[in-house]
Amino acid sequence: MKSGHLSLRLLALFLQLFSTSLLAQDLGDSTTVVKVGMFITRIINLDTRAQSFEAEFYLWLRWKGKYSAEKYEFVNAKSIERLYEVLEEDDHGLKYLSVKIRGVFLNHMDVSQYPQDRHTLSIVIEDYNWIQTRLRYEIDSASTSMAIRQNAGEWRLKFIEPVVTSNLFPSDKEYYSSFQAKVEATRSLAPFIVKILIPIIIVVLMSMLTFFIPAKEIETQVALGATALLTVIALKFVIADGLPDVDYLTNADILLIGSYLIVFLALCESVFTHVLYTKGKEKVSRKIDKACRIVFPTSYTVFLLILFF
Repeated sequence: MKSGHLSLRLLALFLQLFSTSLLAQDLGDSTTVVKVGMFITRIINLDTRAQSFEAEFYLWLRWKGKYSAEKYEFVNAKSIERLYEVLEEDDHGLKYLSVKIRGVFLNHMDVSQYPQDRHTLSIVIEDYNWIQTRLRYEIDSASTSMAIRQNAGEWRLKFIEPVVTSNLFPSDKEYYSSFQAKVEATRSLAPFIVKILIPIIIVVLMSMLTFFIPAKEIETQVALGATALLTVIALKFVIADGLPDVDYLTNADILLIGSYLIVFLALCESVFTHVLYTKGKEKVSRKIDKACRIVFPTSYTVFLLILFF
């Protein structure tokens, strides 16, 4: 009797394994493989404040199988304009969807290293109609010719090989195939140097002219220092206009803080040497001024080198 039960259990286990194998084979056979390719022709309006960029590109999808890839979606798109869309099918059932897209895409950008920041821009395509066991993206070999014909203003752009990943959709706990085209954007330092860095350096050096003004002329020294401080504060708003509101310091913020400190200390030095002058210690005040003519520029130069190099 026991041997009969054992035989039934073994048979049930065998049937279960056999049916699972057949099911897996069926799922594998029914999976539609979609070849995806993209050719980016333009990236403009890369806006770190809005955390977005505008792109124009050609997209193509090739597939043959039970499940259609027509219902694709741009996951991180803010707005999309289809300039044209053509679907063709050959005599062997191979379908080819060709699209030209212009759109604005959202992209998280960490600006902590500004103005030396670098970002990976992504255009993400997914098909939410079919789970990964039904429809799976693969990179079309033609995607290797993907290139950018136009740079985005102050940004230097570099193509990164696209990737295909699996994305878990929270509502149904299923994985969906995801195609991601990637471009690396590196900010050019030239605009920042011309518009921000050089003016700040000039203003800070201007504040150091107080070390060459006689200690008795305190009004001139204070006016010079206050003007320099207000100018640096004004430049802060110029920098803030191009950046998002973040809860961390950027390199530009550190530059401003260091510049504030130098200008403020120069102003304090002017007041201190004037007090010494009024107490009859003119020689001491002159020695301090002479020392500051070397210490302040040297300190600021070292600060800049550490910050940007």
